[in-house]
Amino acid sequence: MVVYPAAAQTSGLDSSAPAAFTAGGQVLNALNGTPIPRALVTLGGRHVLTDAFGHFEFLQFTDQQARLSVVKPGYTQSLDPTEALAGHTVTGITSSMNLTLYPDALITGVVTGSDGLPVARVPVTLYREDLNEATSRSLPAGFTQTDTHGAYRFEQQPGSYRVHLGYAPHVSEAGDAMLPIDFPEQTDSERPAIFFAGPGETRQVDLQPQTSAAYPVSFHVDTETAGAGLQVICTPSQGSAFTVFAQPSRTRGDYHLDLPSGSYQLHAILMDRDGQQEALGKVTVSGKSVDGLLLHLAAVPRIPVELIVDPGSSTGTQSQGTLSSAPSTPRLNQFNLRLQRVGARDQPGQGDIVLNSRADQPGQFQAASGSYRLRAQASGSWYIKAASYGSSDLLSGRLVVAAGADGETIRVVVSNLVGQLSGSLLADGKAVPGVVYLIAHEPGMTPVRSLRAGSGTYKTSLPPGTYTAIAFSQSFTGDLRDPTVVAKLSGAQNIDVTPAGAAALDLTIQPQAGPQ
Repeated sequence: MVVYPAAAQTSGLDSSAPAAFTAGGQVLNALNGTPIPRALVTLGGRHVLTDAFGHFEFLQFTDQQARLSVVKPGYTQSLDPTEALAGHTVTGITSSMNLTLYPDALITGVVTGSDGLPVARVPVTLYREDLNEATSRSLPAGFTQTDTHGAYRFEQQPGSYRVHLGYAPHVSEAGDAMLPIDFPEQTDSERPAIFFAGPGETRQVDLQPQTSAAYPVSFHVDTETAGAGLQVICTPSQGSAFTVFAQPSRTRGDYHLDLPSGSYQLHAILMDRDGQQEALGKVTVSGKSVDGLLLHLAAVPRIPVELIVDPGSSTGTQSQGTLSSAPSTPRLNQFNLRLQRVGARDQPGQGDIVLNSRADQPGQFQAASGSYRLRAQASGSWYIKAASYGSSDLLSGRLVVAAGADGETIRVVVSNLVGQLSGSLLADGKAVPGVVYLIAHEPGMTPVRSLRAGSGTYKTSLPPGTYTAIAFSQSFTGDLRDPTVVAKLSGAQNIDVTPAGAAALDLTIQPQAGPQ
């Protein structure tokens, strides 16, 4: 929502009590300027609906500063997802304010099988990509089922999305299974492919997943937990991994699931009274049922984490220059350490693994076999200078955990020998509010940092290194961790931050017309 107040009115009267006036204006479509009727305007705790011409009024209003929001189904206040649901404080309230709303995007399509016929009543999930400082997260934005014609529809706030169809063992009267599919196709296990649905835009996303007959696969797991549900991650020789919840039989440890023909790696995960256990196996389905498969459970490794303070760090509670004034002993839990599984964005139970950190025990992760990235968030003036797991550098590489292996120690080296960066955000030579992005050139736990400059100025502590800096009026909608996105941006500047140094950089607000 953008507010354009008229020039402030002055009065020659001098009164200790504020004079009452009529606050009002018009709510308009941000794309074409047409009035929006029946929008709910809230100003200073009072509410009113706009009329047929988008006009609204608040009689006997006395404040020159108040909280303002506008709500209308099918519209959003801002293209910035962090501001879309919240109002904001406005000053200089008048009787002729123009408020703007953005129309929602429409995402629709048809799901057909390998034979070209519509696939009815299958679940479709819409994911919105939340691009935060350390990584990206897939957040469910909508869930629906296809109708009898295979059609689906989502009406959502403009943003970056992908459409996902999960594995379904029986989607037709013939009992065919449907393999998972995404749009856009996911080719990078760590950086999701996304599409942008702009305000008022209709995106047609038709999907044709592979469908084929599925056959029973029976297997035995050496568990003492009777009737426990078993999550099995199936990775085909070609295509994306998917999760199936195997059904227990009457015999303890016996399970079955249905899979199409093909070769699969199976990763079974069981939660019981002893904690998390896992088993690995392989199976090939060749147009008939499979039985006799045996999976051996092993405890999921616990990986201890050791925190090491870099010898060059400031050790006192007071420090000189721009060194940290934080306490001399940082704690693991202040860095929000977590493991992000590579290539498991939509598998149930495969979200980020958080650090188990208690005062009476060393920090540790319990991570099933697989490949991970160690992620963290900046913590004041302390930052992660180095991280290793055996011979693996976790700032630039992955952490690979083998099934049943004793976890080596993750060693995290932290430092508070930082520099400072400050400056202004400018438009037409004047300081204006906006968002600053700082993109690190060196590998690290936080590849992109964002700062909100509400007053048009910013100041922050940074690990030493080289950064690319750029500013926008609102949150950027693309993935700034992608070098190809950054290369297309105009107005970006490089800046070097040195230990205990202070750098200054003014940035001009850049236009943003959808993601790059």
